[in-house]
Amino acid sequence: MNTFCFKITGVLLVSCLLGGFTQAQGVLQTGTVKFTITTKAAKDTGIQTIYFKPGFGVVEMLNPTDSSGFQSIYAFEKDSVYHFLRGDELMALPAMGIQELMAQSKLKTSFKVTTGKKHRNILGYDCFDFKAETGSGKSKTVITGWATRQIQHEIGVVMDQDLLAIGFPMEFFMMPNGGSKKKAVVFSAVQVTPTVDERIFIHPK
Repeated sequence: MNTFCFKITGVLLVSCLLGGFTQAQGVLQTGTVKFTITTKAAKDTGIQTIYFKPGFGVVEMLNPTDSSGFQSIYAFEKDSVYHFLRGDELMALPAMGIQELMAQSKLKTSFKVTTGKKHRNILGYDCFDFKAETGSGKSKTVITGWATRQIQHEIGVVMDQDLLAIGFPMEFFMMPNGGSKKKAVVFSAVQVTPTVDERIFIHPK
């Protein structure tokens, strides 16, 4: 998988959703969401899955060809996040405070977020358009996409306070290198379920 997808894990630790829910079913606070991640330049495709329930969230990004990737377990009540690299062997990284991680991310990449008035139904969720920008010149990154407020949790595809505040992104383009569309990374929700396997929240041994 394109290395850019793994480099953005400090800022992305990911969430877009898919399923058959409607407004009548209320707000989703526990569930499992699967995305495809496509890099336009290399035409690589990866899989990212987000698992969440009150107080906990897990972001997992895997290469479908060899199952390499990473897993991050967020324990919000303990203000702790645990990172694991997957490859031939499982490697655990030192635990961090979630607030510390968010603060570091804010120093490096503070997004300016604007929301639009357009609406679109994605997988049964009412979504609105948004745009987020950070940096300038060749270091500028632009994100455009669709988000919903019918899914609410502390976890997100992009762990940025300003982005988390607007809602839950369902689909978006991330354009690095001055906002270049040619090097865009596309996150698209492909599956959402209102259940989660509790074993995913247990630290791997």
